[in-house]
Amino acid sequence: MDSLFYSLLAVIAVSLLSLIGIFAISMDEKTLDKILFILVGFSAGSILGSAYFDLLPEAVELIEESITFLYIALGFVGFFFLERFIYWYHGHAHKSEIGKKTIIKKFVYLNVLGDGIHNLIDGMIIAVSFFLGKSVGITSTIAVMFHDLPQEIGDFGVLVFGGLTRRTSKNP
Repeated sequence: MDSLFYSLLAVIAVSLLSLIGIFAISMDEKTLDKILFILVGFSAGSILGSAYFDLLPEAVELIEESITFLYIALGFVGFFFLERFIYWYHGHAHKSEIGKKTIIKKFVYLNVLGDGIHNLIDGMIIAVSFFLGKSVGITSTIAVMFHDLPQEIGDFGVLVFGGLTRRTSKNP
């Protein structure tokens, strides 16, 4: 029972880290516009860097190389078709009727879906690590926090760049 309690406590702590976007909301709009491209680049760079410099070499070391690259290819093809489906299904523009017209770019939906899957997997990793041991769980929670910090900041930048407003996380 202690493992379940500690894993829930750790997942709540990691979830509170996602509120880092509140700091961006407190900035004035001109400053946020200036750093928006930096946030998007930070997001893309941190994700690509962790994939190419950490995850892929480890996967090749643990699993046969041909199987690893087969899974990578299947992942690219799967997300390609997911992106095509979203473009096909959401082919119309979403516009705000209040004030100026805002178009929500389609990659926002992919970002939200990917972030949801990512957070679900993070929660499963934290829970399993606490069932392996308290020290393993604490270590995994700290690692997930350091991993999620740039990802959450970058996601905020991607969503604002995609057309969402700073004050809401839903369509304007």
